[in-house]
Amino acid sequence: MCFGSVGATSVPVNGPNPPTTSPGHIRRLKFAFEMPDDSLVMKSHPIGEGGAMAVTFRRVTTLVAVAVCLALVPAASHAATLERTSKTQERAEAARKMYENTNAARVRHHMRRLARAHGLTDEATGHARAMARRGDLFHSSGPKRYGVRCWTWGENVGYTSGSIFKLHRAFMRSISHRRNVLNRSFKRVAVGAATDSRGRLFVTLFFCS
Repeated sequence: MCFGSVGATSVPVNGPNPPTTSPGHIRRLKFAFEMPDDSLVMKSHPIGEGGAMAVTFRRVTTLVAVAVCLALVPAASHAATLERTSKTQERAEAARKMYENTNAARVRHHMRRLARAHGLTDEATGHARAMARRGDLFHSSGPKRYGVRCWTWGENVGYTSGSIFKLHRAFMRSISHRRNVLNRSFKRVAVGAATDSRGRLFVTLFFCS
């Protein structure tokens, strides 16, 4: 488990740009073929025309093989799409759990819950993915990069091979991370999560007033 933090700073910036998404599509293909009448070799070719019979058999076998192979392509594509969807859902669930743990800590300290900064969710997720690709922790350049309006800004970043709760607990045991979680000036938080090739979960929290 590893994590990092940055202190809150006062930075006036412009308003947020709304995120855009596009739905995925699954293309389903149907394959059909029809044997010509002369493929019924046992009825249409006499025994003496062995050459024609052999050619016809090879032709039918090729048609069947091609149809079977092509039919497997959409099935494999559909399975890959389902796997990507499952991983996306897992990352979204990890981000939700971190958000809930963060607010639970604030409630225990008699503080107001943070709202979800939906305009920053894509940016937090993108930052988590960038850390996962590099396999290391680093902070963003601040809210100006994302064009959001935050008078006070803070970040917590970390990764874990364990549970989200363990990472949250590590945040709370670190003075600088805890300060961000319990900062009364913050009103919103965006949480992003991503996994690397080793299965480690990288998390980014952007705090904003």
